[in-house]
Amino acid sequence: MRGTKDEDRGSGDSPGWRLGLAGVLVAALVLLATGARWGLPGWQTWAVDAIHPEQVERARDRGFSDGWHERYPPLHFYLLSSVYWTADTISGGEAPTRQAELSRHILLGRWLSLAMTLGSLLLLTCLGHRLFDLGSGVLAAALAATQPPLVYYAKTTNLEAPYLFWLLLALFFLVRLLDDGRARDAVGLGVAAALAVGTKDQAYAFFLLAPLPMLWAAGRRDADEARPGSTVAGWWRALRTSRLAWVLAAGAGVLAAIYLVPGNARGFLAHVELITGDASQPYRQFAPSPAGYASLFTLVARQVGVCLGVGGLVASLAGVALAWRDRHGDPRIRRTAVAGLLLACLSYELFFVGVVGYSFLRFQLPVALVLTLFGGHFLRRLLQPESLGLPGRTARVAGATAVAVVLAIGLVRGAMVDLHLLKDGRYLAEEWVAERAAELEQPVDGALCIGRRRHCPRLATVRWDRVLRDPGTFLENHEPSWIAINVDDLRSEAERRFYSDLTAGTYNYRHVFTATGEVPLPLLPRKPIRSSFRFVNPRIDVFERVDEDASDQDPDSHSDGAA
Repeated sequence: MRGTKDEDRGSGDSPGWRLGLAGVLVAALVLLATGARWGLPGWQTWAVDAIHPEQVERARDRGFSDGWHERYPPLHFYLLSSVYWTADTISGGEAPTRQAELSRHILLGRWLSLAMTLGSLLLLTCLGHRLFDLGSGVLAAALAATQPPLVYYAKTTNLEAPYLFWLLLALFFLVRLLDDGRARDAVGLGVAAALAVGTKDQAYAFFLLAPLPMLWAAGRRDADEARPGSTVAGWWRALRTSRLAWVLAAGAGVLAAIYLVPGNARGFLAHVELITGDASQPYRQFAPSPAGYASLFTLVARQVGVCLGVGGLVASLAGVALAWRDRHGDPRIRRTAVAGLLLACLSYELFFVGVVGYSFLRFQLPVALVLTLFGGHFLRRLLQPESLGLPGRTARVAGATAVAVVLAIGLVRGAMVDLHLLKDGRYLAEEWVAERAAELEQPVDGALCIGRRRHCPRLATVRWDRVLRDPGTFLENHEPSWIAINVDDLRSEAERRFYSDLTAGTYNYRHVFTATGEVPLPLLPRKPIRSSFRFVNPRIDVFERVDEDASDQDPDSHSDGAA
């Protein structure tokens, strides 16, 4: 499947690519680990929808049973609990404060995500090697490592990084199964698919169309062996030799074990009810109509493009066409594997995204990673343009330059994520409040952030609903010296009206500071692509209480502007 020795010698499988893989992994480690302490130490994590240690503790205290459930499946809760317990045992004692303990556990969860992301890059390399050659796999990993969503989720405790690892492992077994039809690969596919679903439910949709290429591959092997028999007998034999029963049996057994179905059936049913109801229905963005689906999948295409970038998208689409017509090895095997991977992506879009009727940027990250396999293959062929019918030194220089530009732009896009994390405006707001409190010899706890805790600076925080019942009375009763507002997280009309009144001085406060971390380039388009990046490096406005004896001061006397 990877071509003949003569075809591969000195090209995609040369020893230089092994050194290149080491370089990609080292660079990826630096890129993905930078900013891992974002928002720490703290009681909360600034990452939206990240699993918090207290959620894991509540699950562990109930033995992950007795009706326990969350909106997410239990597998990663088991892993996090094990990591916490191991680290706490090795450290030999409790953390000095509760905040220190939570911060340590959040960081441990992020390191686990980082390790699994590096594992995903290795799996992409193995998939690329299996499909094409080592060079294609290495370049696929390089394209993937710089995708902004992956750079972000590699250092959070969201489920994207772990579920992508299990998903890519399942796809690796699928490609092997389509090639050889061995029972061990069928079992591996079933187990890995169950681990992916047991980490994040939506992974199920990748495998609903998998029987089609499995049956096709089994029928092809039967035809190669020239087995006689009727059409019905041939299909029955293909069904048996496709190993589909092995996949289903292994997957069902592992899923039952993950969900602890015998001992926590009530929790499993409650989880299913939650994800099919309140956890998904309120987010529907497009109606289930032809116009709605057209709008939805237009958004999906834009999100895939944002993940890959222009260069990565062009390379990936060109790589799909190139992989389909390549003549290295057995073209039928290659096309069956290519079709299997693309069908998995199509199945996901149809049976998950199409069903729920909405898509966030992170939903398209696995599809973008699969496409990098083809993008890596195309970039590798650009380094040998004679294989594309473009001989000559000029073509080689042009090809190498194009590859370098695509990878360099990707690296810049990924680095922007790290810069936005390191320059987050909430740090600046905290520093300003601390300096101002020291200047006035007042306690820092006189500052109050109004908003959602995960989007606020690490100050005392109060929820919007408590304030909006009667803003004037609340402020009179509490009299915070400073109020911080995350301007990028104003969602309701009531929140925006309160912010407007605060800015106008209605509540005897004046705007004194705007904190926005200055970064050379914007992170990504925020709202149009429905991304969690709008919660990274937000604008924080700080207001100071105006005392009666200070009412004649210049209202902008302490306004430092954007930091």
